[in-house]
Amino acid sequence: MKQKVKTGILGLVVAAFVGTSSLGIAMTIDETKAALEKLTYINPISATNAITVKPGNEQAFEALIPELRKQLTSEKGVLVFAVGRSLENPSLYSFYGEWGSPAAFLYHINRDDQAFKDLRNEIGNLTVKQSISLFEKYK
Repeated sequence: MKQKVKTGILGLVVAAFVGTSSLGIAMTIDETKAALEKLTYINPISATNAITVKPGNEQAFEALIPELRKQLTSEKGVLVFAVGRSLENPSLYSFYGEWGSPAAFLYHINRDDQAFKDLRNEIGNLTVKQSISLFEKYK
């Protein structure tokens, strides 16, 4: 699944799998990383991730959440990490994270240790769709 990133006004960045958003101009992940690296402000970056799990895989997905929480909250610069499950759709989950700076978020998306890669792959194998939105803190 090819991932594209879309940017909009006021520094709002929307990252989504192709077809999940119509805002702004499509950029590749590498272009987005390069743009984030050039930022000079230090406002926190927050991210939401709506994840639809393959039906019947909810328990396996939920079993990964404690390890994901442990991995994310151990990252320097992570301010908040929360998970919610839809009341209407038991296969839909929402993750919310906040990083203290663009640099902290860049560390997160560039993280390449094997344990985190394995966890991402496990989560990816259980999901049908992900829609990720990134925001800078509104002034």
